[in-house]
This record gives sequence, structure tokens and C-alpha cells, in this order.
Amino acid sequence: MLQATLRLDESIEFEVSGATLDEIHARIEIDRPEGFQLSRAPLRVTEDDEGLTAAGAYQRQDQTRQIVAATFEELWAQTPSGWTVVQVEVVP
Repeated sequence: MLQATLRLDESIEFEVSGATLDEIHARIEIDRPEGFQLSRAPLRVTEDDEGLTAAGAYQRQDQTRQIVAATFEELWAQTPSGWTVVQVEVVP
């Protein structure tokens, strides 16, 4: 029998704008959803050269769960969308 530990890999992305890097950073932190961590925030200058925009990408990986199956194929079939298998153990 196989037991797998799954981790939720949830991600969201949204855009923030500001005049300075400090302003962008503050807005990214204010807009960060509870339980999510910032994973990337590429900057670009707006078309009118009067500001900056960043697409903040946030990930949440704070939930785990266990599933059990007889084969690897069954484990993969039981793994829901948005979840990642992080560990597999052979259990009696």
C-alpha cells in the first residue's frame, strides 16, 4: 500500500500601479491575501513613462492532506487539480 502526502498549490495574480518602487512594494503587501506569499512581481514602466506597474503573483502552500492507494497510477488518479504530490511512502 502507498500513502502520499499532497500539498495545495494555489496561486493568484493581480496588477498594482504606483509612482515609485516603495509605493509598488507597499501596495503589493497591502493587497496580499491572507495565507499567501509573494512569489514574483515583475515591474514595467507604464506607456506614458509616469508610473510603474507590477503583476504580483502570490502562492499559498500551507495545506496538506494524505491519500492512500495500492498503485502509483491510483495515487495520481486521486490527486486533485491544484495539489502536488510531495512525498510517497510504502505503508503496511
